Amino acid sequence: MLSNLQKNNSYYFKSVTIRLLIVILFIDMAFIMLHVLKEITPFIDKNLFSLTADNALPEMYQYIKFCIITVIFLIVYSKSKVFGFLWWALLFFYLLVDDSFSTHEVFGEYISQRLSFSYSLGLRPQDFGELTVTALFVTPLLCAIAYHNYYGKQQFRMISFDITFLIIGLAFFGVGIDMLGIVVKLGSKVDFLLSMIEEGGEMIFVSLTCWYLLVLNAYNIQKSTSLFLDFGSHIKSKSLFASK
Repeated sequence: MLSNLQKNNSYYFKSVTIRLLIVILFIDMAFIMLHVLKEITPFIDKNLFSLTADNALPEMYQYIKFCIITVIFLIVYSKSKVFGFLWWALLFFYLLVDDSFSTHEVFGEYISQRLSFSYSLGLRPQDFGELTVTALFVTPLLCAIAYHNYYGKQQFRMISFDITFLIIGLAFFGVGIDMLGIVVKLGSKVDFLLSMIEEGGEMIFVSLTCWYLLVLNAYNIQKSTSLFLDFGSHIKSKSLFASK
């Protein structure tokens, strides 16, 4: 009977986590569709639902997810005292601040003027300044995370590996597609498409990261443990998502 109860709880947990993922991604896709529809219909506010406008609803949604990710990492660090989680929290906090105040753009312009960057590879001097600012802030945090990936506990390394994959996806859209949009000049329609892919891709990967951490934290609470003790192994073995 106890075994059946555990199976029912496990099935319920899996069902809830999958539904949560569907809801989060549905909101992302809804904002992406509204971003497209606002260009072809006058009935949708162009600023309120734009993926690229400041203080628009999609941007607020991103801020909320960044805050959730940062808070979860801080909670895990406070319980586990594993510094690797603190570095991840600081990285996502930087992404939140940068997204909110456009720090890489503000300081990037200043650095490009001070260092006299020139046009190259189709990129503007400010683009090189922005990349420099991002590298200055992010590189030390990534080095600290890499150190703990090498010397840290196995559970942290497994979780960190998953988060690294998600960060690479976020960087691909946030940096790679952004730079492609600057280099490739094929008209306003292509610019619109690339900006939609960039912003939409960022939203989806931030959502996946947020969902991943929410699931791990919920699993942690369900098991009444003080740390993400076997999360990595459960994810790798797909035991959370196995059939009933």
